[in-house]
Order: sequence, then C-alpha cells, then structure tokens
Amino acid sequence: MESIRNAARGILYNLDKVIDGTNREAEDSGNQFNTIQTVISSTDKPSIMISYCHENKEFCGKLLELLSTHRDEFDVWIDQTHCQSASDLWEVIAYGMEQAHVIVCLVSNHYYESKSCRREFTYAVETLKKPIVPVLLEDIEPKGWLGKLIIIFACSCLKKTNKF
Repeated sequence: MESIRNAARGILYNLDKVIDGTNREAEDSGNQFNTIQTVISSTDKPSIMISYCHENKEFCGKLLELLSTHRDEFDVWIDQTHCQSASDLWEVIAYGMEQAHVIVCLVSNHYYESKSCRREFTYAVETLKKPIVPVLLEDIEPKGWLGKLIIIFACSCLKKTNKF
C-alpha cells in the first residue's frame, strides 16, 4: 500500500507543477510542454486520465481509490467508469484523453506489450502533446516504441518500490 501512496504523492506533485506552470524540467530543456499552464484556465477543475493495462487493474484500482480522496481538487478519468456502454471504445478513450490536463501512465511490461496502451501513449505524446506522468510498476527499461516516446519530453518517472 505504501508504494501506491508514493505513486499518488508523485502524481499530485506533478499535477501541482502542471497547474502552477512550474514544470521547470520542461522549461529548462526548451521542451514543447513548457506552456502547459496555458492549457488550464483559472476556472477549470483539472482532470487526470489514467492509462493502464488491464493486467495492472489491481494497482490501478488502489491508486484510483487514493486519488478519489482529492475529488474537490481534480477529476479522474478512467475507462472503468466512463466506458461501460461505449459502442466505439477508442472514441470514448480519445475523448477522455483530450479532456485531461495530465495523463498518468501505469507502465509495466504488459503496458509495453499492449497495442491499446501503445495507441493511447502515442496519441497522448505525438498528437495531443499532453503532459505525462509515467509510473513504473516494475523494473522496466523503456525500449522500442515506449523508449522512443518517453525520452522526447521531460518527466518525473515514479517507480513502484514495493510489491503488494
């Protein structure tokens, strides 16, 4: 449970950086994500979209539970609650990603191997250019498509340190 709390704290920290426009890592690197603050107006309630592989559903559920305790600060979008009756699942997921201010990716070997996760991550980075907070659920060295995409922007990678 401590690893989930650590991941939630890291996500909240990164979300604060995005909302406050203090993503110094992106600014220092001259990165395309250095204007994140302009995405969020002062009247909007920010939202987080969680991208994950269903093999990591247990961790995702616990993380969602912890993040839900901050409902007054931001919304959390996840397929479990928004895609029950969708006729075009990808269309609904794409809409959730488009509305999100930040996308949290729960990265694992299963995530890397999933065509759906690849599609989501690629859409977020290349098309939407959304800020991403990767949470590494296991020792994984991002490679292939994930390695290529994860290094094109400045981010704080969070690692899950304990198995639960």
